[in-house]
Amino acid sequence: MDYILTKTKYISGLQCPKRLWLEVNDPEKATPPSIYQEHLFELGREVNTYSRRLYPDGVLIDSINPDEVIVKTNAAIEQGRTTIFEGGFLFDEVFVRVDILNKDDIGLWNLIEVKQSSKLKDEHIPDIAIQKYVLEGAGYRITNSILMHINN
Repeated sequence: MDYILTKTKYISGLQCPKRLWLEVNDPEKATPPSIYQEHLFELGREVNTYSRRLYPDGVLIDSINPDEVIVKTNAAIEQGRTTIFEGGFLFDEVFVRVDILNKDDIGLWNLIEVKQSSKLKDEHIPDIAIQKYVLEGAGYRITNSILMHINN
């Protein structure tokens, strides 16, 4: 697969251009995640796992290899699956994984980004936007872009 940018790197670059430069050009110099950051990552994984219960017929794309993720995602869509967790998509040399992609009753897709926060934050907008850009560029019609977060 040929891609230059991922959603993670895009968000990193928006937050701190130096961080993005290090991640791409000299990853050994990048600061490793702190114990607190690792804890937040784990909480995020738990929230994602919990959110999947809302769509019991969904299929999880559990590979970490981007090429394999795209192949498995395409196969799930071709098989008629209407809810896909962690699906992978590529467009314009940008690779993204979508927390939840759910097809509605008229055959259009809802993009659902799951967050462990309890409210909208400024950084959530470009996170959802890059996913929508890639999905629409790849030919998927997106009806809604939804932020799912914790009800406090």
